[in-house]
This record gives sequence, C-alpha cells and structure tokens, in this order.
Amino acid sequence: MANHAPDPRVAPSEPSLAEESRALELVQGALGRNDAAVALELLGSQDVAFASGRLAQERAAARVFALCALGRATELERARGRFLARYPGSPLSKRVLASCPR
Repeated sequence: MANHAPDPRVAPSEPSLAEESRALELVQGALGRNDAAVALELLGSQDVAFASGRLAQERAAARVFALCALGRATELERARGRFLARYPGSPLSKRVLASCPR
C-alpha cells in the first residue's frame, strides 16, 4: 500500500499567477454583484493564500472598493491610506482616491 503523506523535504509549491488571477476574479465578481461582504471575505482568504503573490496591489484596491460599498468609513480610510503609501504611483490610485469621496 502506497504512502500518500506529503514528503516533508519537499516545500509546497507557490500558487501560480493564474490561480491568483482566478481568485481575484471571484472578488471582482462579488463586487460586480454588489456583494461587498463576500468580496471582503474572499480578500481575507486570498491575503493568506497569496501572501507573496503578484496581485497584492489589485487586492488592496478591491478592499478599498468593498469597504466603500459597505459604508465602513474608518476602515476605508485606513485601507486607502495603506494603498496610497504602498503603491504611490499605481495606475489604480485615481480609482482608489475617487471611491467614496470624503
């Protein structure tokens, strides 16, 4: 009988960009359906699953949009500030700034 336990000497593989992109599409779909609460839940999971992923900037912007949609002003301002500090030259900056006018 074969042993199907993972080999502890083999590091788990990092998720691919395609996997990360598909996951972010779920967030965008939830936002498109006006289901910002689901989008935030997905983002929380994705922040863990894709901690070193390449779409962190897009997830951070999506978090701002979701918080805006939910009317969570204090969290929105913190998320917006973090986004602008981390990604000052981002092409998403204008959308992030325009979401939920102050």
